[in-house]
Amino acid sequence: MSCLLMKYLLRNPLLSPRPKTLRIHMGSRVDAFFQQPEAPQPRARSFRVLKRIGQSITNWTTRRKSKAGLELMATILPTLTGIMKLNIIYQENDPPSHETIIFAELWKVFGDRLRSLYIHSSIANLSTFLTTSFRLPSLEVFSIDARSADPHEVVPITIVLIPFLIAHQSSLRQISIKIGHPHYLEISSILQCLQGMPCLFSIGISVPTSSIPFNGHGMLIAHQQNLTSFALHFPSYSYSPSSLSAFFSQDWCYLRLPNLRDLTIQTPKPGPCKEFFDYIQLFASSLVTLTIPGRRFSYKEAEKLSRKLAAFRSLRHLNLGVRGLSPSILACFAQALPGLSHLVLSYHYISVDEDEHPFEVRELPTLVSSELDYNIDCIYNCSQFSSRMRCYADLFSHWELESFDFGADMAALSNAKIKKTLIDNLPNVVWFCHVEREECIRNLRQLRFLMTDAGL
Repeated sequence: MSCLLMKYLLRNPLLSPRPKTLRIHMGSRVDAFFQQPEAPQPRARSFRVLKRIGQSITNWTTRRKSKAGLELMATILPTLTGIMKLNIIYQENDPPSHETIIFAELWKVFGDRLRSLYIHSSIANLSTFLTTSFRLPSLEVFSIDARSADPHEVVPITIVLIPFLIAHQSSLRQISIKIGHPHYLEISSILQCLQGMPCLFSIGISVPTSSIPFNGHGMLIAHQQNLTSFALHFPSYSYSPSSLSAFFSQDWCYLRLPNLRDLTIQTPKPGPCKEFFDYIQLFASSLVTLTIPGRRFSYKEAEKLSRKLAAFRSLRHLNLGVRGLSPSILACFAQALPGLSHLVLSYHYISVDEDEHPFEVRELPTLVSSELDYNIDCIYNCSQFSSRMRCYADLFSHWELESFDFGADMAALSNAKIKKTLIDNLPNVVWFCHVEREECIRNLRQLRFLMTDAGL
């Protein structure tokens, strides 16, 4: 938010109460956390931010703001009387004193009414945000993503985060704790804090390194009947196939959660093991949403997963990654999950059949390996893809899928052809990549006219 817009809000008291969410991006290396767009013209920027204010969101981005700018920000904070959700993104390890002033002002102004708090920061900065001397009485949602490679930065987790969790045990209902640190070992104190939160129904937590047991039994027993959302985030640097198998063989992994509706397992790079599939199977009767980020499934792995999911009659949302987006892999999910409503498939490349004949590569550097025989001659071979899709026409016509997100780039001709094939052969899908079917068709027509005019 520019100084000009902050002054505008000060002059318009009827506009200031509208925002419900405040997002603060601070630090000279903020782009390491979020990719920043190119700076637009002042008029366009003002219009965009004012439009977002009307949408109940206020953004404030700073890369080493001056003390005067921070003081102006502190002046406007009391006018934002509708703020109930605060997001803070800060990477700097040693923030200047004039920047820390703004955080004291945030707690002073919003502390009593703040319901949601998200912090993305280095571990060293936790003491800057979460001082032990304050409490947020209305806080219901707390999410933290703290990362570091410094072995000496584990201490703030114990001396800052744990007291904060204890102080808010009675009010928290949703919590997500991601600690990205290779020496992050001690998690039992965090699990004990979660166990003592009577209103908790949503839990997301980082799993420590593979050498340390994850004793989640007491926590899950305490919330067994009320837990509706559960997420496990594995560190990619410490898990082998054998350690992943051992993890899902622990006693707590056999505990049923009868009302669990949303499950997220951010898997490490090793392939899913039998115990992984068995764990997911525990929630066949209740699960509505399943998200498995962090890994690209091969066709055989995805086929195995689809067979397991055939018993999930309540599943409506599925989000995972695959190596190759192919008609065969879509047919697997259409056959196993005819009632699926929303499908998100991130992919490395598009393939004609299973994991063979890849073309339209999205992440070529990742694919240059012994596991992929990349055939450059297939890069524009879309006709076989269309033919294979038509082979499953009857199956796709009975698929109740309403939304399909595959992240295709409309700017590429071959991608446009693939997108048209998907639109033509998935007749019940209303939304493709968050765009309505009719708009997708119009965009494809415009693209075809442009390429015809260009002689392509």
